[in-house]
Amino acid sequence: MAGNPRSREIKLATIQQLDRIADAHLQWTHAYHRSLLCGDSPDPEVTAPDAHHSCPFGVWYRQLDLSEYQPWTTHLQRIDVLHRQMHESAAHLMLGRSGAAMSAEAYDRFADHSYRFKTGVRALQMKLIKDICLIDHLTGVWNRSSLSQRLSEECDRMLRYGGSCCLCMMDIDHFKMVNDRHGHAIGDRVLQMVAATAQRRLRRFDSIFRYGGEEFLVCLPRASLAEAEASMERIRLEIAGTAVVVEDDIEIRVTASFGVSEFHSTADMDACIEAADQALFIAKATGRNRVCSF
Repeated sequence: MAGNPRSREIKLATIQQLDRIADAHLQWTHAYHRSLLCGDSPDPEVTAPDAHHSCPFGVWYRQLDLSEYQPWTTHLQRIDVLHRQMHESAAHLMLGRSGAAMSAEAYDRFADHSYRFKTGVRALQMKLIKDICLIDHLTGVWNRSSLSQRLSEECDRMLRYGGSCCLCMMDIDHFKMVNDRHGHAIGDRVLQMVAATAQRRLRRFDSIFRYGGEEFLVCLPRASLAEAEASMERIRLEIAGTAVVVEDDIEIRVTASFGVSEFHSTADMDACIEAADQALFIAKATGRNRVCSF
């Protein structure tokens, strides 16, 4: 799933911090090579056993709550290992120099660790930037721009391994009335509540997209039509039972309608979405606040 507004704040802050770390690494590398080539006395901060703790990346990494960095935790841990190896090889190279030429093997090891650390930082930064560009900033779910890519990936998975998949269109009932009566700020809170409710009820590998306005599309890999209908029914009930506070003593409740269709790997993607939309139309036409399948 895409995450939530808090996740977006963390990603933005991380992108900015990684930019500062990359800049600090460039300056550190320049100073290190100058000292190495010009024969300056080794900097104690370079040769210290815990040098990787005192530089910008080390200071930042040690205060992270890695539980907030899913699914990037493994990537961050790999960068931390490379960072420690870089400092260890830098200290070894600096302390081992003599009047004779330095060991080419030792220098190559340091250069490799330094390069891989730098590219690891930049790769994570670019992944976070891409992630933010594909997320709806209001609700924290995937936006429509990410839909084609992710459904294509699911098509490829079904062609390779088989199995089922369902698409579900979800639309908030009478949403215009909410905006007209209570204002767009309350309407935004309703959208956030509906998206958050759906995310809580979906599985880890399901995906939810803001399709447009008050309409969302859900992709349920490895789910039969009956399983998808049951999943949407649970979400429908929870949305109907959740209040949105308008003022201290005023609450509003909304309902949602759902249309479910089977997603076939050999069918046109737009046709599969259209089938879910047709099922949603049936749900709307037959009274709203219900789940229908096509």
